[in-house]
Amino acid sequence: MNAVICDVDVSWTDDDFTDFSIINYEYHPVYQYTLDGREYRVVSRVKYSKKDEIKVGSYEVLFVDEKNPRYFSCPSENRERVISALIWSVLGVAFALFPLVGWGGWIGFLVALGLLLLGDLCYDAWSKNRKE
Repeated sequence: MNAVICDVDVSWTDDDFTDFSIINYEYHPVYQYTLDGREYRVVSRVKYSKKDEIKVGSYEVLFVDEKNPRYFSCPSENRERVISALIWSVLGVAFALFPLVGWGGWIGFLVALGLLLLGDLCYDAWSKNRKE
């Protein structure tokens, strides 16, 4: 189902490590969609550190649970979690195999990781420039 990002929800955390109080702002997109004639406005669980990262007025594809219409999954938000998990998994395997492969394997790993990150950057640039 198509949903529009209609607003940005702002929340903050207060980190008090010293005499100074540091406030960290988190921004969440608010999706608006209609299901069975009812309109829903739902705040996403995904947080962004900059308000500019959320494009109010843009459309996203959501997979909405028909039994509980407030529960949804957004493929573009899940992509970031998958890439993060993939990078951490590759790092874990690399550190486990490092004693076995030596420096040559380590250099190959760094090249592969660089190519993975380059592919992610290219996908981000493509997805921001595509027409809705």
